[in-house]
Amino acid sequence: SIQTIHTVIQTTMRINAETIQVAPEAMLHEFGNGAMGELDDYSAIIWPDELARFNRSTQGKFTGVGIQISLNDALELQVVTPLSGTPAARAGIRAGDIIRKIDGFDTLGIMLSQAVDKITGPNGTPVTLSIEREGEEELIDVTLRRATIPIYASKGWERSGPRETDWEYFIDPDAGIGYIRLTQFNETTSAEL
Repeated sequence: SIQTIHTVIQTTMRINAETIQVAPEAMLHEFGNGAMGELDDYSAIIWPDELARFNRSTQGKFTGVGIQISLNDALELQVVTPLSGTPAARAGIRAGDIIRKIDGFDTLGIMLSQAVDKITGPNGTPVTLSIEREGEEELIDVTLRRATIPIYASKGWERSGPRETDWEYFIDPDAGIGYIRLTQFNETTSAEL
């Protein structure tokens, strides 16, 4: 029952405070995840520090600079591509650029989720990326203003232009055979489809 769970949690928290003193937030986090672990694979608690990431994946938009990033083989933060029509594309950020600093914070050893959290932020606020670019001896500091970036969930057979929505969907137009790939399900996926 709820009363039993409440009693167990209170007792455990009291004993923890009297002994090993693990942070209460960590204890509650583990209790919550343990409880969710007993349910199906699609049930989870969205913790406060995960909420921004969760919203980005479900709302069909995020506030950032408009770049896709990854960690390359050397574990450097690398631009995969700037998204067309975004602050990053307008500022000349290029695929292959290595992001060495975010607002002066060294990206050496950074996790991808940490980098995304540092680059995204409130609409209209600035973020400075220090870029290492092949052929350039010095880092290039680029200050960008964050903006609302739409996320398009549908892709087609092949690109037909530079914009994120420029896709050719037909493999064989005469036969009416098309191809669509949905990369995620968010608030705009149905309308896009």
